[in-house]
Amino acid sequence: MTLILDQASTDYVLQVTDRLVTQATSPFDPLANKNIVYCARNALVTIGYTGFAFLGGIPTDQWLVEQLTGNAFDRDHRPPDFTMNRRAPWLDLGMSVRLLKERLDAAPATGIPSMWAKQWVDQSFDLCILGWQWKRGRARPIIEALNKPRGSLAFSIERRPRYWYWERRTLNDGSLGIIKFSVRAAPRENISRADLQDLVARLQDGSYDAAETELVRTVRQVALHVPQVGPDCISILIAPPTIGQARVRFLPLNSHEAILQTASQNRRLTVAYTPWFVGPNLIAAPSLLAGPAKTEFSLGPYQIHLEGVGDSGGLLALHFGQERPKAP
Repeated sequence: MTLILDQASTDYVLQVTDRLVTQATSPFDPLANKNIVYCARNALVTIGYTGFAFLGGIPTDQWLVEQLTGNAFDRDHRPPDFTMNRRAPWLDLGMSVRLLKERLDAAPATGIPSMWAKQWVDQSFDLCILGWQWKRGRARPIIEALNKPRGSLAFSIERRPRYWYWERRTLNDGSLGIIKFSVRAAPRENISRADLQDLVARLQDGSYDAAETELVRTVRQVALHVPQVGPDCISILIAPPTIGQARVRFLPLNSHEAILQTASQNRRLTVAYTPWFVGPNLIAAPSLLAGPAKTEFSLGPYQIHLEGVGDSGGLLALHFGQERPKAP
């Protein structure tokens, strides 16, 4: 379980997700990746999941990437940091969502051990998709989801209306106003209606940095009383295609360290974590980033900015793969 908070507007989209995976209420993987930055043929989106942490014997985020790309990675080794080839066609966003729905609907027969079949039915599963879609030079913010409620085997596709940001609503003074932004949380059972309403009130007329601060604050408030939610977050900010920039930040409650071993020394480094990146000519697995320098690379028409953390002993930037736990 986890908590995903999404905010979308005509100025930017922002997804903040905690990193904790639990078994029942006990931590299993406190730094699990739950996000994919995915460049479809006509869109750039961030995909966050909440639900079963493993499918097909591998972490769910990796399973989702394998479905989208046709690349099946070696089960006995972590995926390579960067892969330049993909075996499946480059799909548009609609086709990608339908493909994931088909594969998730089939998961009980293809990806879930029989001993976990009842748990799959009993648990909800949410795939939150947030970003920008374009066609003939026009772009719009999109909010979509794949949802499986408790007690069900079937997933449904949920989409906000095409021009949701032009919807009108009744304001407190009785007048009509246009919706400025939309906020979504998943799973809804992990955040109270009052906490969500309070978050929306704090987000009025804020910048994207202010919004990020409020979303992270809300995740940490929830983590204080919901053991399935952790305080360490990853934030993915995507600007409109006319700007063509996206930013990824690891925002921990306390700094995280990793040990770099070489033939001559062991170095303890402050690190940030990254999600999957999937595009037409690039697949990058979740990794650790050491050093304060920003790392940039292209994903389709976007420039992706990864922000490092702290001072790592004179290193500007160091990028290395993240080891993932095996299925319990």
